Amino acid sequence: MNRAADGEADAPLLEMRDITKIFPGVTALDRVNLTVKRGEIHVLLGENGAGKSTLIKTIVGINRPEGGDIWWQGDKIGVATVQEAYDLGIAVIYQELNNIPCLSVVENLYLGKEKKRNGVFIDWREARRCARIALGRVGLENLDVDLPMEKLGMGHRQLIEIARAVDHDAKFIIMDEPTSSLSRGEIDSLLNLMTRLNGMGIAILFITHKLDEARKVGHVVTVLRDGRNSGPTQDISRVSEDDIIRLMVGRTIEEKYPKRVSGIGDELFRCENLCASKFDDISFGVRRGELFGIFGLVGAGRTEVARGIFGADPLLAGRIFVEGREIRVRAPRDAIDSGIVLITENRKEEGLVLMHSVVENVTIVTLRQFVKGPLLSNSSRRGKVRELGERLRLRPLHPEKNVADFSGGNQQKIVVMKWLLSGAKVFIFDEPTKGVDVGAKVEIYAIMNQLLAEGAAIVMISSEIPEILGMSDRVMTMYEGIQSAVFANDGTLTQERILTMATGGKTGE
Repeated sequence: MNRAADGEADAPLLEMRDITKIFPGVTALDRVNLTVKRGEIHVLLGENGAGKSTLIKTIVGINRPEGGDIWWQGDKIGVATVQEAYDLGIAVIYQELNNIPCLSVVENLYLGKEKKRNGVFIDWREARRCARIALGRVGLENLDVDLPMEKLGMGHRQLIEIARAVDHDAKFIIMDEPTSSLSRGEIDSLLNLMTRLNGMGIAILFITHKLDEARKVGHVVTVLRDGRNSGPTQDISRVSEDDIIRLMVGRTIEEKYPKRVSGIGDELFRCENLCASKFDDISFGVRRGELFGIFGLVGAGRTEVARGIFGADPLLAGRIFVEGREIRVRAPRDAIDSGIVLITENRKEEGLVLMHSVVENVTIVTLRQFVKGPLLSNSSRRGKVRELGERLRLRPLHPEKNVADFSGGNQQKIVVMKWLLSGAKVFIFDEPTKGVDVGAKVEIYAIMNQLLAEGAAIVMISSEIPEILGMSDRVMTMYEGIQSAVFANDGTLTQERILTMATGGKTGE
């Protein structure tokens, strides 16, 4: 990690002093301070809902603060629009990318900043030449600039947005959870690129929930908690992971995986010899109060098994039993009626309707419960949502608020609330803590433990081996669509053994 070595490296590029932002009933930012220096990788941490996104939107003019001042390169400014921020040299790479899938790479790079000949016609030859140079800066020199964006993977699309920012002389790039949807190789490439951009003198505000990535590339760290600064900005090499967690959540998390006190009962769910296009001969059972973990690398068929059990994808063969009774699952409704539910990995697209309220999302599957005579009782719906929200500690507890306005951890809670209302007995969690911070993870684990204590059975798919070891009673590994092993998690199971079986080792019990 080397900061840009120009003479101005220690001078502030961006200063935010006593920034306050108030929404109806909520103080989202309370006198927040942030100083970013030239050529610095500044890590911004905080639990979901701590105010990180609000702070970003305030920097680029989406939010107008009720109090405080913003200084840019020594001058006090009042950014009113995203374009004004962009013209100053401030660019944001959002978690949800902003490119247009149907347009080509070169069209996305210069949208709104077209290369023109005589000020009238677009000079496509010059645009393509400049695009190749811009892409070369981020390691994509061999990419076809005429390819539609929709033909590219998430990693390439993200790099193209960074190339656009650099090409337009960005001095400060804000990266909002940039690694959340990337593979391990893409993550390593992005972190290396961040270091190279830093060497070019570009300052980066790196927002992440992954502490190992933050420590790998960051210089300093600022932590937000409940809309306030949680302590001063510090040199990241001088603070421990425990220190950071304590600043984020206000307490020390001695155990990342909360202990479970409930016992394990009789078998609640069983599948036998399940086959589909992406997996073959999968068999396992799960008992009441038991968490059954499934681990495999990308392409192993884990998610496909979950979708097959839930009826989202067709099964070619196999049998499914709930409480000893065989059930036929041809569609998700069959699974739901039998007490099997799926909390999907992609909650924003498959688990929620983001532009609808909490009430509408939580009751969408069970509307018939709230029909009184010829009418739907909205007061009953709100009451039930409040009851479930208190139980799961949904924050803020605003039933009429749109789901899109909640943090990732709270969105996950809303999905669970929906299925609790359905009377589910078997919960399949696919990557339950993807995209949430360390504090929210502990809350989700606590919810899972609560479900188990109430007699539910849980199947948890995860690509994080520590999570598998920390939460599971038994673990099944998958390799290329095959069930390679089932282990009892009795204290002797190791990460190495799990990974061996997930990469083609000998089948074992």
